[in-house]
Amino acid sequence: MIAVNNLGIQFGKRVLFQDVNLKFTPGNCYGIIGANGAGKSTLMRILSDQLSPTHGTVTQGPGERMSVLEQDHFKFDDCTVIETVLRGHTVLWDIMQEKDALYTKEDFSDADGIRASELEERFAELEGWNAESEAAALLSGLGIKEDGRLDAGKLAKAIFSDPQKRERINGIVHPAVKREILRMVKEEREADRYEYFVLEAALLLEEGYDKICDELWYVDAEEAVRRERLKKSRGYSDGRIDAILGSQLPREEYRKRCKVVIDNSGTLEAAFGQIDQGMRESI
Repeated sequence: MIAVNNLGIQFGKRVLFQDVNLKFTPGNCYGIIGANGAGKSTLMRILSDQLSPTHGTVTQGPGERMSVLEQDHFKFDDCTVIETVLRGHTVLWDIMQEKDALYTKEDFSDADGIRASELEERFAELEGWNAESEAAALLSGLGIKEDGRLDAGKLAKAIFSDPQKRERINGIVHPAVKREILRMVKEEREADRYEYFVLEAALLLEEGYDKICDELWYVDAEEAVRRERLKKSRGYSDGRIDAILGSQLPREEYRKRCKVVIDNSGTLEAAFGQIDQGMRESI
């Protein structure tokens, strides 16, 4: 829980906030919106204790702390993924850095020894010895390996068996992918390098690409054929295939909303023939 009581901040004669009272309760997701310059970033800096208010308080529940994902997406490019997670606990991370600096000093003094002892005590209070293993467990639960690579198998198993996890992952990944696609298409159109752009994905309808694409084509196959291909090419079990197919729209919905339907239940030659025909009709 985060409680904001009688919060106010003023820069010179300019009053940005006055008598703000809020309570952020556990289990909820809050969005903070406002026009440029309205003070969203200032409020977030106050909530995360990066900026002191003119008056009022921000308090958290017992034993709680706040971690912040900053807008500088390249800030941790030189860090390992474990280190990036640990940096989220700023107090513990600062203690770790100060300890390391002390222990590498060539002229380690008595005063340094006293300070190191204080840091070790605080480090133990924060369960610092378990921090790396807990960070690794957190990443593993998200399907991310300690070297930063995705464990695709584990991630897929997790999201296809849990609709809430799948929705959360989709909410993170798909908007970012769509922004990148639109950027690339805009760039290539301005450069006038290509006549056609083809986007291939399983969730074009679910993610609103029908509003971006001039035409949607659906590559279809009988369910028995799809199941057999997934088993042979990817080694999927029946349970995993059930979860994947159950997370997708019905075939009839794709057929209804797409201009061209390619039946890929047979040979590649047959599918290529349908693609050629569809191209001729579209052009």
